[in-house]
Amino acid sequence: MQVKSVVHSLPKRQRRLTSHVWNDFEKVKKDGGDVAICKFCRKQLSGSSSSGTTHLNNHLKRCHRKLNTDIRGWMVTTEIKREDGNPIRRLNKYSEKRSRLELARMIIYHEYPFSIVEHVGFRRFVYTLCPSFKLIPREVMRDDCIVLYENEKKRIYELLAKLPCRVSLTLDFWLSCQNSGFICLTAHYLDNEWKLRKMIINFMHVEDCHTGELFANFLLKQITDWNIHHKLFSLTLDNDCVNEVANIEIKNRLCQSKLLPSGGQFFHVQCAAYVINSIVTSVFEKSQKIIGNIREIIEFVNLTQNQPIFDSVVVELNVNRIKGFHLDVPTQWNTTYSMLQIALEYKDAIIGFQSHVPDFASMLTEEQWAEAMVVRNCLKIFYDVADLLSSTDRPTANLFFEEFCEIQLQLVEWLNGPDELIRSIASVMKEKFDPYWDKCNTTLAVVSVLDPRYKMKLVECYYPQIYGNSADEHIQQVQDAFKNLYEEYESGNITSNSSDNSYIEEGDSEIQENGINGTLLLTYNVSDIKDKQIRRFDRFLQENTHNQHIKTDMDEFLAEGVFPRDKEKSFNVWDWWKSNTTKYPLLSKMARDVLAISISAVTADSIFCLGGRVLDAYRSSLDSETVQALICMQDWLKDEMGGSVSSVIDSVCPSMTSDMNHDEQQQSCDFS
Repeated sequence: MQVKSVVHSLPKRQRRLTSHVWNDFEKVKKDGGDVAICKFCRKQLSGSSSSGTTHLNNHLKRCHRKLNTDIRGWMVTTEIKREDGNPIRRLNKYSEKRSRLELARMIIYHEYPFSIVEHVGFRRFVYTLCPSFKLIPREVMRDDCIVLYENEKKRIYELLAKLPCRVSLTLDFWLSCQNSGFICLTAHYLDNEWKLRKMIINFMHVEDCHTGELFANFLLKQITDWNIHHKLFSLTLDNDCVNEVANIEIKNRLCQSKLLPSGGQFFHVQCAAYVINSIVTSVFEKSQKIIGNIREIIEFVNLTQNQPIFDSVVVELNVNRIKGFHLDVPTQWNTTYSMLQIALEYKDAIIGFQSHVPDFASMLTEEQWAEAMVVRNCLKIFYDVADLLSSTDRPTANLFFEEFCEIQLQLVEWLNGPDELIRSIASVMKEKFDPYWDKCNTTLAVVSVLDPRYKMKLVECYYPQIYGNSADEHIQQVQDAFKNLYEEYESGNITSNSSDNSYIEEGDSEIQENGINGTLLLTYNVSDIKDKQIRRFDRFLQENTHNQHIKTDMDEFLAEGVFPRDKEKSFNVWDWWKSNTTKYPLLSKMARDVLAISISAVTADSIFCLGGRVLDAYRSSLDSETVQALICMQDWLKDEMGGSVSSVIDSVCPSMTSDMNHDEQQQSCDFS
C-alpha cells in the first residue's frame, strides 16, 4: 500500500510536443487547463491536446507581429536625420527588382561575364543570402544590363540637354581582338558646382569610314543623336590623316551654321599623349640598336647561373641596388625609359661583370654608353610631361602650357648645342613637336590666361624666349584671340540652346519655299525681330562710343595681379572661378567653357601605351550593341561605385557600416 501511494503521488510524464507550431507558442497551465500563449503578441489560445493545432497555425498566419519579425531579415534600416538633428530610423522592404538591378550593376562595373549567374558557386552564395531570390539565365541578365544602360542613357541625355554651358569632346580609338575598330567619344564639361565631369557617350564600331568625309558623317551622326551639336566647344583627337580631314569637315559644317565660337579657332585640339608617344617612338627607332643591346645584357645577367656573379660584383663595387634589374615591356615606353635609367645606374657593375664572365659578348662600348645616356636625358622631359598626364584623370590645358613651353625651349637649346648626337635626336623630336605647337599653342595660351595664377604673365614670360624678335606679334595674337572670344560672349552670340540641324542636310535654310506661285516666305518671330533690333543698337553704340572705354570684368581680371602660387598647397582653378562668379559674371561663363578643354584623348592608364587600347577577349566576343552598353555604363557607374567599400555600403545601407567591425569579430565563429 505504501508503494502504491508513492507511485500515485509521482507527477505524470509530460507528453513531448512534436508540432512545429510550438516553436512560436508557449504551453502553460491555467485554471486547471492547458493554454497556448503566442510568443509574439502574447495572445492566449486553447492549448489542450483535444483542440489540435489548426487554430494555432491560423493565428500565426494572421499575427502581425510575427509577420514583421519574419521580414526583418529581408529589411534594411536606413537612418535619416531631421532638420533638428534627431535621427529617424526607417525600414526598407526587400525588393527582388532592386536586387536584380544591383546584380546588373555589379556585373557591368567589375566586368564579370553574364554567365556568372549560372555558376554553381554563385548560385549557392545567393541562396544563403536570400533563398527567395530567383536567379536568371545569362540571356536575361544581358537584357537587364541593356535596359539599365538605356534608362541611364535617357537620364544623361536630359542632363546634357539642360546644361547651360558648352561641351568639349575627346575621341580615342580602340581595337578588338579581331582587329575591329571602335571609337570612344567622351564628353567633358563643368557642372553647376564647377566640378569637371567626363562621361563616355558613345563606344561605336567603325564600319566603312576609310575617308575623312565618311568619318565626319559618322561622327556628326553620333553628336546629333545626343543633341549636343549646337553646344560644342572643342574636339580632341590624334593627328591621323583621316581624322585631320574629318575634323576640318566637321568644323566647316558647324561654322556654316555659326555653331562654333570664334569661327572654330578653338575647335581642333590635337591629343598631347599621341604627340608625345609619336616623338618617343621616333627616338626609339633611331636608337633601337642601343636599346636592343641593353635588353641582351639584362637577359644574360638574369640567367640563373649568372645572377650570383652579378650580385657579388654589385656588393664588391658598393653599388646601391635599390631598383630591380629587369626587362622592359616594349609596348609601354615608360618601362623602356626606366630600363635605360637603371642600366646606366648599374653601368660600373655591368662592366665589372664582363671581367668575371669572358663569354659575355653583348658589352657596350663607351660611345654606346654615352649614346644611351643622351637618349635617356632627351626623353626625360617628355617622360615628366607624360607622367603628369597619367597622374590626373582630367588633363585640362591650363596645367600643361608651361610644360610645353619648356619643351619648345629645350629643343631649341639642343639644336643649337655642340653635341652632334643630341642635335640629331632633337631634330627628330622637333620635327614631330612643331606641328602640334603651331596648331595648339594659341588655344593652350588662352586657357592659361584664364588661370588666375598666370593670366597673360606666363605668355609674356615664355614667348620672347621662344619667338625672339617676333614675340610681340605672337603675344598680340593671344590677346586678340582672348578678347574676340570674350566679345562673342558679351554680344550674346554664343548660346548653347539652339537646335539647328541645317549643317546636316543640304538645302536647309531660314528661308523656306512656299509651293504657291513659287514665292519665298521668311519665317520670322516677333521676339527674333526684337533681339535683332537690340543687337543692332549695341553695334551702333560700339561704333560711336569707341573713345569711351567701358571697363569690363575681363579688363578687371587682367588688370589685377596674379593669384599667389603656393606649391605646398593644392590649387583648384575651378573652385577659384566658382567663388568669383559674382565678381566676373560674364568672364566666368567663358571660363566654364574654356577650362573644360582636355588636351589628351586617352585615359590616364594608357598615356605610355604605344600600341593603342584593345578590348579583352570576352568583350571582343560580344556584339557591338552589348559592348557599347557595357563600356558606357561602366564609365557612368564610376562616380557612384568608385568609392571605398565602406562608402559604397553606406550609400546602399547606412546601418550595415556600423555593424561591419562587429561582424568581422564574429567571423571565425560564424564560419565554424
